[in-house]
Amino acid sequence: MPESTASNISSDPTDGRKDSDWQSRYSGSAWTQILLELIYLILLLAALSSTLCYVGYAITISDKKSQVVFLGVIGINIHRELIQWLIVTLAGSVGGVIFDLKWLYHSVAKGLWTRDRVLWRILVPVISGVVSVFLAFIIVSGLLPFVKNETFRTTYFGLGFGFMFGYFSDNVIAALQNFAKKYIGTTNTEDGTND
Repeated sequence: MPESTASNISSDPTDGRKDSDWQSRYSGSAWTQILLELIYLILLLAALSSTLCYVGYAITISDKKSQVVFLGVIGINIHRELIQWLIVTLAGSVGGVIFDLKWLYHSVAKGLWTRDRVLWRILVPVISGVVSVFLAFIIVSGLLPFVKNETFRTTYFGLGFGFMFGYFSDNVIAALQNFAKKYIGTTNTEDGTND
């Protein structure tokens, strides 16, 4: 769809449809897949949110002077620093799920949903969690001086950072790819093939 048409549809609350045009653009089998994707995303959001709440509870009841947090459900002690990275990863995945849900309902309403993007919609939360935590590692390492290293020691910063960069993980990957092309180069030859 041309960009100008897509932008006109996005600002149009009718989604480009005429009055009384209420019938679905999608077949029954397409709706089955849409609903399965929706159920997957809602269950994943519930699982990630529950895990975040449990980890937050475990941090709250743990001895503040101790370097470890006891996770009773799995019966192990985890170092506080590792807990912070777990929080960034989980929050990044939550951000990815929210982005995915938003994309799902927008694409269905605007007639842009396709079966071919199913892998993208399934993998976005996983990729978002990984991008969030590795971007945090890059920042803490000093490779990308975006914020101070110490800020990742607070749970709220880890939650906010993870969610924000998980939600925008597609943009982060594109920015990293542009950075790599500019400063590292590419393996493409003049005819467009790889060496």
